[in-house]
Amino acid sequence: MRVILKLVKRNSLNYLYDKASVFFSFLSVLIIIFLYAAFLGKLQVD
Repeated sequence: MRVILKLVKRNSLNYLYDKASVFFSFLSVLIIIFLYAAFLGKLQVD
């Protein structure tokens, strides 16, 4: 279990080190949610 936690911590720190990748990851999620709401939101209401 400790080995897994160490790997998760190491990979998380490597990912969070690059601020641009974190920003664009969250930006892509926001774009997908916006597109879903814009184009498919009305279909869910009907």
